[in-house]
Amino acid sequence: MNKENLKRIENKSSNGQKKGHGFHEWIKKGNSINICTGCPNDCKYCYAKGRAYRFKQVKIGEWSKERIREHDVVKNRKLYDGMIAFPTSHDITITNIDSYLKVLEKLLISGNEILIVSKPRFECIEKICNKAAAYKDKIIFRFSIGAIDDEILSFWDTNAPIYAERKQSLMYAFENGFRTSVSMEPLLDPSNVVTMVEELAEYVSDYIWIGKMNYTGILRKRAHDNNDLHFIEQIKIIEDGQTNEKIWAINDEFQKRPELLKKISWKESFQKVIDLQQQAPVKQTA
Repeated sequence: MNKENLKRIENKSSNGQKKGHGFHEWIKKGNSINICTGCPNDCKYCYAKGRAYRFKQVKIGEWSKERIREHDVVKNRKLYDGMIAFPTSHDITITNIDSYLKVLEKLLISGNEILIVSKPRFECIEKICNKAAAYKDKIIFRFSIGAIDDEILSFWDTNAPIYAERKQSLMYAFENGFRTSVSMEPLLDPSNVVTMVEELAEYVSDYIWIGKMNYTGILRKRAHDNNDLHFIEQIKIIEDGQTNEKIWAINDEFQKRPELLKKISWKESFQKVIDLQQQAPVKQTA
């Protein structure tokens, strides 16, 4: 494994975790908080939506109908052991922001450090920054920005904000003194990943996390079951863009740009592939 990258992940990143998958690479199991069922983003690869449908928590096709769980809003909040991620199974929206701020305030007053992961709506981020201005040392924003191309974003992230609004939110939080980071997991636009990192790096005080789209086989089955040819085509584009060879090529590009590489933490899905590249025997020349 790249020792410099591993040291950066374990010792310097504000998340303090490098275990498990997804959010559990960033936080301890059990340290996630949510106050809604459903999410209007309706992202096609959303793990929470798939789980809700599988366990019949939500009727098929109704995930986008966000429902605020008032009992989770009004409950008291304790001091957790380690950083909390809030939210993890829904986003922060115009309709739930007031409830979100109530819970956020209780968590901060209790002394918690909070990881806020969002496909950010600028209005919501502005309100959070204003409300939590006295707690900047307790918050790290991690904005999900998987593509620079709005056509790609609008397909996969469906109703979430476009690239410009996400970048605007990142800039605002950074310029107001909050810790900032970016999640490019899943990486939806690998051909433009270097350009994205170039554009965003100066507004990132922590790291830019890059990883695969997981469970594409489940998505492919769903697309085939619905005879959705366009969806099948888009899944193939994603899979073709995250082969070992493509990931190695991305790593090679960043190795040439050390000023950008120092801002990157590979998610486990990428790191495993990069490890294979680094473990390959060096070819001897005559």
